[in-house]
Amino acid sequence: METRDLILDKARFEDWEDLYRNVWSRPETARYMLWAVTDIEEEARARMERTISWQRGHDVWTVYEKSSGQAIGWAGLAELSPGIWQETSIALGPDFVGRGFGRQILGLLMELARERGGTEFRCSAWSENTASKALITSCGFTLAAAGPCIDRRNGRPYVLEIYTRKLPQQAGNTRLYTPISPQFKQKRGILTCMPDIEKTQFNRAVLVGLNAFSLSREENADEESMEELAALLETAGGETVGVVTQSKDSPDPRTFIGEGKVAEVKQLVEATDADLVIFDNPLSPSQQRNLAEELKVGVLDRSALILDIFAQRARTREGRLQVELAQYKYLLPRLLGMWKHLERQEGAIGTRGPGETQLESDRRVLRRKIAKLEDELKNVRRVRATQRERRIKNEVPVVAIVGYTNAGKSTLLNYLTGADIPANNRLFDTLDTTTRTLEISDTCTVLLSDTVGFIRKLPHHLVEAFKATLEELEYADLLLHVIDASSPQWREQAQVVDQLIHELGAEQTPRIEVFNKCDLWTGDIRPHGEGKVSISAKTGEGIPDLLSAIGTALDNGARRVTIHLPYDKGGLLDRLYLEAKVDNVDYGQTIDVTAICTPKVIGQLGPLVEGWKPHKEFWED
Repeated sequence: METRDLILDKARFEDWEDLYRNVWSRPETARYMLWAVTDIEEEARARMERTISWQRGHDVWTVYEKSSGQAIGWAGLAELSPGIWQETSIALGPDFVGRGFGRQILGLLMELARERGGTEFRCSAWSENTASKALITSCGFTLAAAGPCIDRRNGRPYVLEIYTRKLPQQAGNTRLYTPISPQFKQKRGILTCMPDIEKTQFNRAVLVGLNAFSLSREENADEESMEELAALLETAGGETVGVVTQSKDSPDPRTFIGEGKVAEVKQLVEATDADLVIFDNPLSPSQQRNLAEELKVGVLDRSALILDIFAQRARTREGRLQVELAQYKYLLPRLLGMWKHLERQEGAIGTRGPGETQLESDRRVLRRKIAKLEDELKNVRRVRATQRERRIKNEVPVVAIVGYTNAGKSTLLNYLTGADIPANNRLFDTLDTTTRTLEISDTCTVLLSDTVGFIRKLPHHLVEAFKATLEELEYADLLLHVIDASSPQWREQAQVVDQLIHELGAEQTPRIEVFNKCDLWTGDIRPHGEGKVSISAKTGEGIPDLLSAIGTALDNGARRVTIHLPYDKGGLLDRLYLEAKVDNVDYGQTIDVTAICTPKVIGQLGPLVEGWKPHKEFWED
């Protein structure tokens, strides 16, 4: 069987080395599994023989990464009772976690269970395993039960949580897996010949939005925000099967939308065979839990959906750190709701009850993780600060591209610099910052940086997590605010970006408003005026005007000069290479250097610059 990035097949003996290196010898993988770490190669070989024997008689498969051919883990499936199936294990080496592989495996197992007549699917996770629980809940599962267990390796007690969701009874147009091709069986490891398998959108979601008088404009849902929510769902790999909107004076404290509307949403969920309900409004942890219990499907709000997209899109280590930090900050206040099922003392003050110890333990674990991630991101900031100081010293201006998500920022960077960043018509297609050099003119070279796109109702904890990246805006010499001129909501989108720029402390930075996609502009008069440029990053229309505007905004008086260095001052040549742009060096009676220099460098070299004249005050003439 195969997914987009993985192959699931029975193990071979020669896989022992991969599994030993990637999984069996790694304590972080074994932490939430009931098996011991293998530290000896001979033991790994014997373990491989037992694994092969076990897989022959059970629905258990070794997981292979397509791109490398490595064995990176395993997954299993079992039928508990007629129609009820459960994953018996999903284990991946720590080097392969956080890349969306777990979601692909879980989706494959679910579809396999459905094809075998399953109507319900279950997953289990240790209460301490926040990463697995986040994966399970993001796939539409709800918590059904929890109970104490004993780790037979060390006698340590732990709590095992059971999650469940219904399986759709009709297959989609595409499949999550296909039988393995004979070519692959003959040449396992030569994976470039494998076809690209389309990933099924197995999350069918009903979207819900509330417009209440007591809520702020940012918290309310309207037609535009609901359309944007549907686009976010599509980006995350799901599909919208129904939309429910409501207007009332104030949200219901228990279910947010009230019992009557909950019943309406439940009927729509059952009629459309949806497995997820997503709210455009922010939900409290208790509201989210109450709704999941009433609707019997997974319940997310806009923030959780955006976090899921970010987790899928982050590619660099920095991006993954930022997403992980945002996820933990989102999860921390929701721990109480997750442990509500363990309480025995109804009406107790605070969190008294049998679940208190584990709740506090989980809180401490999360806080430690948050502190660790914040420290790692501080190191990222220090590196950026060092790079920033070097740029300032060298007087290399920085131009940051900002804008609403899907406004065309990456397309513009690609056109100007040839960066070859994937630029698709999807929200949040680019998360990781890319910086390239751009020569504006023969006297002006800049560093051009792409940034993550902004959006309405962007969770505050997400903005905080991405400050290591977004603080570049504060220190940039110029902002290019890219606006999608083809969008009917471009004014509202531009306002959102302006507000976030203000929150990040970059409101004083010079700015050029770049109205992109002007080839799709339907109005009579394009936006124009000082600080405004209309372009098409796709066709190149208006790009010369943009470069001219950037050059004018960043004109620092640099000019090309000839410098005559005596040989006893040859050390200044190294300085010129650092602080100027050297075009040519000739060695004659003197060292003749042609370079583009700023007024500061010219002033420091003084008489060594051809045609230099000392500065005079107006009264000296």
